[in-house]
Amino acid sequence: MRKITSLFFLSLLFFSCEHKNPLLVEVKNDLDFQRKEVVSVSLEDLKGIKTEEFNYLHIQEAESEKYQRTQLMDADMDGKFDTFLFQAEVPANGKKTICLW
Repeated sequence: MRKITSLFFLSLLFFSCEHKNPLLVEVKNDLDFQRKEVVSVSLEDLKGIKTEEFNYLHIQEAESEKYQRTQLMDADMDGKFDTFLFQAEVPANGKKTICLW
């Protein structure tokens, strides 16, 4: 697992989902209260997705049909996107699985 923000964790897993060739992202909250946070993922960590597909990524909660907004960001200001952002709402001491496709 990779630490994203204080006590907010993310792990990238390859599993099956309703969509073809998805990437499942698990976001974990170890705190005693619910959190709604922006999750930042380096595009280098999204090895299952081709570079030309980054602008067309969709995110869906695995437990529901709810889609999330996403954003690409140029964190190092070199003119190339290098970070993928999305928002996750995770219950206290819980986790949420997000499907990227």
